[in-house]
Amino acid sequence: MHADDVRPQFTALAEEYKDAAAKLAAETKRRDALRVVLQGYVKLFPEFETLLPSDLRPQFIVAQALQRVESRNPRGQEAIRRVMAETPDQRWTVPAMVKELTHRGWLPESDNPAAPVRTAMERLYQTKQVRKAVGKVDGRVFFQWRTPATEGDT
Repeated sequence: MHADDVRPQFTALAEEYKDAAAKLAAETKRRDALRVVLQGYVKLFPEFETLLPSDLRPQFIVAQALQRVESRNPRGQEAIRRVMAETPDQRWTVPAMVKELTHRGWLPESDNPAAPVRTAMERLYQTKQVRKAVGKVDGRVFFQWRTPATEGDT
C-alpha cells in the first residue's frame, strides 16, 4: 500500500467528514432551538412537562435549578451594596463595578449594563448609603461605601 494509492480515498473520506460535521452542527442548532421552544411551552403549561421527550426532562430540571440559583444572586442596588460593603476602602467607578459584577455573575441583563449599574450607584448615593466624589485629576466619578471615617464626605 502506497500513499498515492490511498490519497483519493483519504481525500474523499475527509470531505465526507466535513459534510457530516456541517450537518451535525446544523442539526444540533435546530435541536437546541426546539429544546428552548419546548421549555418555553412547559413554563406556560407545566402539565406539558410529562410530554417532553425523556432526554429533555433531566435538562429541563437542571435548567430550572440553575434559574433558581440565579434568582438568589443579588441584583441592582443589592449587588452593588454587597460589593461595596465587602470592600469599604475601595473607590468604585461605574466601569470597575461592571467588571466586578461580571466577575461575580451578578451583571444586570441589559444591552448596556453600565446604565443600570450607574443608576443603582446613584440611588445608593441618594439614600446616603455610599459617598460620591469626583477625581481632581481626571474628573472620573467614584462611589465608596460610607464608613464612620467617610461620614463627613459628600
